[in-house]
Amino acid sequence: MMSEVDIPEGIKVSTNAFHIPASKGLIAASRYARHLVVGSRGLSGLDAHFLGSVSRQIVNFAECNVTVVH
Repeated sequence: MMSEVDIPEGIKVSTNAFHIPASKGLIAASRYARHLVVGSRGLSGLDAHFLGSVSRQIVNFAECNVTVVH
């Protein structure tokens, strides 16, 4: 649930919920977005190598600007 927040005038925020892998959904959403902001769990070493990184996939394949927050 998104709580009520003060959003500056001129900023448009939208939310959607889908039951698909996060990277696939966010990459698809990037086709319609001007900017995505995603979090990073900070996996490193073998975990990141074998499990992959959602934020890394989004950075590599998104069709808009992406900011990763750690």
